[in-house]
Amino acid sequence: MSKGKRYTEEFKIEAVKQITDRGYSVQEVAERLGISTKSLYHWRDQLSGNKVVARSKSDDSVRIAKQLNEATHQTKRGHPQFKMWMAVVRKVKLFVVDLR
Repeated sequence: MSKGKRYTEEFKIEAVKQITDRGYSVQEVAERLGISTKSLYHWRDQLSGNKVVARSKSDDSVRIAKQLNEATHQTKRGHPQFKMWMAVVRKVKLFVVDLR
């Protein structure tokens, strides 16, 4: 049985950037690239956790990054302020990464 299609790390990063940096919806990016939304959510979670934690130097920034990731997962897409919250989360993540 085949395990499915394999994608390069670069492809995954670029796909996730379309969501996080450019503000496209997961559904829209998944349809355009011909991938499942489940894969895209998984890559986003995987890359956001690794990127922030790996570049952070202090325990405080690691704790903040984990809290941001948890808050992102708890936010429901149907929430009227979802896009605003995501913009704030992205800005804070960039700030945390720049603290290194």
